[in-house]
Amino acid sequence: MKAGKISIRDITRFIIPYTGTAGNDVIIGPKPGFDSGIVNIDGILISASTDPITATSELIGRWVVYITSNDVLASGAIPKWLLLTLVLPINYDFNNLETIMKDVSYALNKINSTLIGGHTEFTPTVKFPLAVGTCIGRVKKLFNPNEVEEGDKIILFGDPGREGVYIIYNEYQKELEPILSDDDVKYLWETPDKISIYNIVSKFSDKFWDKLKFMHDPTEGGILNGMYEMSIAIGRAINMFDNSLTTSETVERICNKLNINPFRLLSSGSLLAIIEEDGVDDAISLGGRVVGEVVVGEEGRVFVNNKPITLSNLEKDEIWKIIS
Repeated sequence: MKAGKISIRDITRFIIPYTGTAGNDVIIGPKPGFDSGIVNIDGILISASTDPITATSELIGRWVVYITSNDVLASGAIPKWLLLTLVLPINYDFNNLETIMKDVSYALNKINSTLIGGHTEFTPTVKFPLAVGTCIGRVKKLFNPNEVEEGDKIILFGDPGREGVYIIYNEYQKELEPILSDDDVKYLWETPDKISIYNIVSKFSDKFWDKLKFMHDPTEGGILNGMYEMSIAIGRAINMFDNSLTTSETVERICNKLNINPFRLLSSGSLLAIIEEDGVDDAISLGGRVVGEVVVGEEGRVFVNNKPITLSNLEKDEIWKIIS
């Protein structure tokens, strides 16, 4: 098997049929393009999402908090609680464990959340530390993809590929340093706290929330796969504007050196949002930029300047070309 998450087709075949017995309290179950499950508990909507940290062992305590909370934030909820499983190699000790947990606490304080339980063990079956987090939050706005209409605009926040190039830089620092300026290195070392979208979403006003129709957290497969997954979720086609789909010079420099596509690279810290056209000015004032729009067409159809793009193997992230 190739490294990376399974495709939407495989999710539909091997995951969706085996979800047990669902009651009326399940509002959103496992669905492609949706970042979290949502349940109704006595009239309170709760969002929950889980993720493993597999592409890096650096700062995994911070990473697991930010990655899992991003999914909850993108689902229109405010993260409040974390369940954490740590599976550690036997060459680790309690000093290593404490280092991870200090990072967990640091990140939880950044997003105003708390650890409520989990499991920790040392085992010879893993060579590198594995962190699996489950974030739980209260829904602020329940997105209804059926309300998305042709002409709604797609907003991008953040720098696509930033997460991926940081992980690559940690693995190949010596090889990359000759092409990097001091500003590039500063940008990279500031990245761990930039992969959370908490600071983006926390600035949204109630007025802005009212104009939001859907959000998606682009992770594996980057922005292009994020667009594809979002198209599946809303049941409509998406047209991207290539002149506005940009990222930072640092990301571009590293990706050009390694011959990888920054828009198919791990992009936690970026956020895709669908918004009414009259909310665009507010989105721009919050640091977003218009990168596309919803157009007439079937779900799973993605265009660039009205020309269809190849969706084959889109879920496989570029990072696995470098670190696998």
